[in-house]
This record gives sequence, C-alpha cells and structure tokens, in this order.
Amino acid sequence: MGNSFRINEKIEHDQLENNEVITIGSDSIPLDVQNNASLAKYSTLNIGGKAELFCEIKTLEELDIIVKYAEKKNIKITPIGKGSNILISDKGIKGLVIKMSNSYIYGEGSFLTVGSGTRLWQIAKYAQEKSLSGAEFLIGIPGTLGGGIISNAGAHGRDLSNIVKSVIIYDYNNGIHELTNEEIEFAYRKSIFRDRRDCIIAECKIELRPESYREIANKMLEFTEQRKIKQPIKEPNAGSVFKNPKGFSAGKLIEEVGAKGWTQRGAKVSEHHANFIVNTGNATAKDVCELINRIKKRVKEKKGVELELEIVLLGEEFYWENKKILKFPRLFE
Repeated sequence: MGNSFRINEKIEHDQLENNEVITIGSDSIPLDVQNNASLAKYSTLNIGGKAELFCEIKTLEELDIIVKYAEKKNIKITPIGKGSNILISDKGIKGLVIKMSNSYIYGEGSFLTVGSGTRLWQIAKYAQEKSLSGAEFLIGIPGTLGGGIISNAGAHGRDLSNIVKSVIIYDYNNGIHELTNEEIEFAYRKSIFRDRRDCIIAECKIELRPESYREIANKMLEFTEQRKIKQPIKEPNAGSVFKNPKGFSAGKLIEEVGAKGWTQRGAKVSEHHANFIVNTGNATAKDVCELINRIKKRVKEKKGVELELEIVLLGEEFYWENKKILKFPRLFE
C-alpha cells in the first residue's frame, strides 16, 4: 500500500468548494473525501448540519489512510456509525467526520470477529444462523457495534459487556492495538471510550455459547415483538434519550410527570415510549435540546430526580438551559 496522495499537497481543506470531492490514498486504495456533506441523512433522527469534511471507510487500510491524512493536515476527527444514539448540531461538525462502514463477521466455534461498522442486529442474525446464543438482545438495538461498545448498549437485562472479549482500536498515537474486556471498563451505558478522544474502535472479538436454533429464534422473536409494541420504530428517533436513574425507569418518570406527548416545534416525546424523542418531520437539534431541557426540569421538580443524557451531542453549537454553548461532550477530537 502506497502513501502517495493523489491531490496537490498545497490544497487545504478549507479551500475546497461546497460539495467538492477529493480523492486521497494510493492508486490501489483510492478514498473519497467530501466537503460540506449533509449529516442529517447519517442520523436516525434525520437531524444535523454539515460536516466540514466527510469520508466513509470500509476497511482498516482505508482507516489508516484517512487518519494519517487528518494528522498531516492537523484536522480534528469525529467518527460515527449508523448515527442512532447521537444528536448532531444544526451548525454541523468541524473537521473530518469518518463514517465507519467496515461491516463484516467471521469466526470459529463460539468466537466471532466483527467489524465496528457492523449493525447490531446483523450480529444477532449471524449468531442465530450459527446456533450461537448470547447475542439475542441485540436484535432490537439500532446502530453499529462501535457505537454500541462506546455506550455499552443493552436490552432485556443484558449488554455488550457480557459478550465482548476484546476490542481492536486505532490509537492516533500508538497505532492499532487490543484492549481486553477489563481494560474497556464497561459500566451502565458507558465504557472507557465514552471519554476517550484519541482513538477509533476498529474491530471486536465476541464470545457466545452453543444453543439450539429454535431456542435462539424464540428469544429473538419475543424481543422483536416487544420492540414493535413499546418503541416508535416507524418514526425517526435516536433511541433512549436518558439513562435510567438507579432504581427508576426514565420513561416511566417522564410519563408520570405528564411529559409524554410533549412537543417542541418538530420534536415530540413519543406516545409509544416516553424516553424517546421523535422527529415529526422538520425538527432541529435546537428543538430537541429545548424539549430535553423541559423534560429534565419537570422531572427534577416533580420527582427530585436528575436525568442524565444517554444520547451523545456532536457538533459546533447547542442551546442548553436556553443558553448557547459552544463546547460540550463529544466522542473524539
């Protein structure tokens, strides 16, 4: 693999025209980088401004090329997966957004190796075909494995910490290396990657157990039917908005204080499940944030419980407590 760039090295990313595409990499592995790409279509909420630069990668070789390109140009990196647990600012994201689409599964026996861009439901279906149990809970969780590991995604009393053996990461400073389950520091809806800004999850090793195909199929059917009844699967949403406080259900708290069905212009608290906010057609990130603020305030006043966000805010500008904030938690810089 060569490292010669196919663009003029004097061209800077802020000199590109809107929607212009440049090609970097080698002759054998060309990689397109788009300027001012709309991010709304990469979010399950259908919300978000533009990425200053955008690139979709499908292999570790492509990831290596784009990271080195960003380092050479001193460009900040923000990786995303399916965009199912994020809220992207209306002002977009500065720097380079890398969409991880490295989707693959292979393995031997009870062990699977899975690309971080693989959809969680695909892992469940693959395991079912191989008569491997332990991944059934993934069938109803949107998003990719990489994003799921960051937030330790889970459902039905299980989460990824139960099946992840190790993770391969691309460390901006130390290259590719492996972290064990213990080193990932899984906890409720979080992992060490929630706060790390110096790496990208590339691959994961999963351990499952043999089980009859019928038993696995029955569990997955049950979970799928529950999701159809309880979640707004036909409306754009980002999954659970808040973490469940210890001893409480966030959705139940929101419903009990009368916030179910609340609207803020195009954003609405779902009638199916109060811990979901849906886009009714023209919602903005500002609408969603204002609705979140109202919910947090009402639950605090009525129940004395402080709700904590499960979704991640990404971008350049948000309104919080009716104040514009320019800095906020993001996955990577």
